[in-house]
Amino acid sequence: MEIKNFKVVSQEISETQQGEVKGNTVVLSFNYEKGQLPMYVGFSVVRGKAGDKNYTGQTFLSGSIGIDLIETKFHEKKKRGDFALVNELLSLCDEIINQETTETDETENSSK
Repeated sequence: MEIKNFKVVSQEISETQQGEVKGNTVVLSFNYEKGQLPMYVGFSVVRGKAGDKNYTGQTFLSGSIGIDLIETKFHEKKKRGDFALVNELLSLCDEIINQETTETDETENSSK
């Protein structure tokens, strides 16, 4: 949007992505300025995936991972394998935060 006598000094992009990690539904959310990388990634995890027999749609794990922050919160009793899931989420979020800037630019250009 152009406004008379104003210029754009920054553009923030907000992304929400959903996928599967270790058989669980994961939603990742992050914001970043165009041409830069996100500083933080928020996540929420639902056990299983839609259509599974025991799928409830309730978040059992959420948190934020950033350059100087790691916060995780379990919303129900932990199960065997949950810490392996947290480790995989840490790695995934770290990849998003520390990816090469050229990859971000290529992704933006390919969606135009």
